[in-house]
This record gives sequence, C-alpha cells and structure tokens, in this order.
Amino acid sequence: MIVFDKYVLMAHGVMITIKAKWFLLAVMLQ
Repeated sequence: MIVFDKYVLMAHGVMITIKAKWFLLAVMLQ
C-alpha cells in the first residue's frame, strides 16, 4: 500500500505540474 500511495502522489504531482504549466502559458498568451 505504501508503494501504491507513492505512485498516486507522484501521479497527482505530475498532473498539477502540467496544469500549472498550461495555466502559466495561457496567462502569457493573454
């Protein structure tokens, strides 16, 4: 379960990072 939790946290971290990059890109284009 600990390993599974680690992968889940990593997946969420990657998703948040990608969303943040897209958000910054959208702000720069505006």
